[in-house]
Amino acid sequence: MAEDFTGFAVDKSNPFLVVVQCLYMVADEAAIKAAAGSKGASGLRPCLRCNAVYGQQTNLRGFPSISEDDYRRFVIQSDQDVKDTMTFLQQHADRPTRLKEKLSGWHLVPESFVMDATCKKFLQPSRVQYDAMHIYFSNGIVGQELGLIFSAAMDAGLNQEALGNFLALPWAAPQSKKIAAFQLRELAKLLKRGSDFKGDASQTLHMLPLMAFFSSEVLSGIEALSLQCASLEKLNLVCLQIQASKQNAKAANGLSDAQRSHFQAFKAAYASEAARPKHHYAFHLEAQVAASACMLDCFTCERKNKKFISIAENIVKLQDFEKSVLLRWLEADAEQCLRLTEDMPDHEVLSSPSALLPPDVLGEHVTISKCMYCPWGTISAGDFFLEGQDAAYKILACMLRDGSGEVLALQHDRLLSRGPEMSWSKWSNGNRAVLIPVEIVMHMAAVSFACADDGQIYLLR
Repeated sequence: MAEDFTGFAVDKSNPFLVVVQCLYMVADEAAIKAAAGSKGASGLRPCLRCNAVYGQQTNLRGFPSISEDDYRRFVIQSDQDVKDTMTFLQQHADRPTRLKEKLSGWHLVPESFVMDATCKKFLQPSRVQYDAMHIYFSNGIVGQELGLIFSAAMDAGLNQEALGNFLALPWAAPQSKKIAAFQLRELAKLLKRGSDFKGDASQTLHMLPLMAFFSSEVLSGIEALSLQCASLEKLNLVCLQIQASKQNAKAANGLSDAQRSHFQAFKAAYASEAARPKHHYAFHLEAQVAASACMLDCFTCERKNKKFISIAENIVKLQDFEKSVLLRWLEADAEQCLRLTEDMPDHEVLSSPSALLPPDVLGEHVTISKCMYCPWGTISAGDFFLEGQDAAYKILACMLRDGSGEVLALQHDRLLSRGPEMSWSKWSNGNRAVLIPVEIVMHMAAVSFACADDGQIYLLR
């Protein structure tokens, strides 16, 4: 272990040493419990970071419940507090310490990193971060609430066919989401009365903006569902802020207040008994972003893990297994690169009315593509972006001119109506094309789904 943390060489031709000075651990609760020795959701004190206790134990003086929405009441555990706790448990290892363990929220696990002298130099308990993906999207808060509002809507007399018809509308998603219309209709089948939404993290991420808009446009008209609709709307706003903070850490400022507003609405709709430990863990996300200067989550790791599994399960020869997997993985990524950067014939761009095109768009030293790589992802023809309330843009083509990236976009500049924080918006159809530098597009809000209807277009963030 010590050798691993000393450093590692990069670039064999002219090697230099990279030294590890600080580590952060981002994982789901099961991994955190196994690596750190914390008790997690199964313990009286489920939280690794503070003194919150499980909801049924609200009679413990000085220990706020996980259903507490005032995050200012939580007392954060320092690394020294954890060290003192583990020292006490070690000193009393031969005596009955069950009550002390129960109240501490920790197990005495010699193999955990909090007990490893080398690990403790680089990874402290304060640098173990709860994962926003697992808190909200992977068997998390969003899945629970989608199931709750669906069950409440069915109890209020909603015909499930209404949701199916809504999802059957011509919703278009960005190329990067890789989800087709028929897959949206399949998502409705993952909603069952009396249970959480059963989709994976990506499916849950897809379903939330659609259900939030369906709630505001259809379910809000049912008086018995007013509280449930209000809670889902606030949850959607929280998730939008989390997504924005992955691009810009400053966007996480005020996240705890938004979470508190949602949690209060959630308890008003479903009662405090419906609160789960993940509702509490979420309150620590803003402080985590402040400490690490970025919103860390497991989406990237999960995507790579799925890719690995999909390739590995088709390889039957075990000889050079790792090399075979990595080579096929590289081939798949290379094919993706070729597909994304495929040149777009001029006539595909020029198929729009010529009056929409700025003069001299096409000329020498200009490469036109269907897609362009950016530091935070890709921009593809057909994607939509929002510039606040001022304008919405549909990407027509990506262009590289003298080494600088630009997009040719159709501008929609007449906002007809909108939801809170532009969570959804309705625009009149665009009437002119503009060129926008990629650096500006990168700071716009991405759109999850778009639906054109009778000269208007609905955009969901």
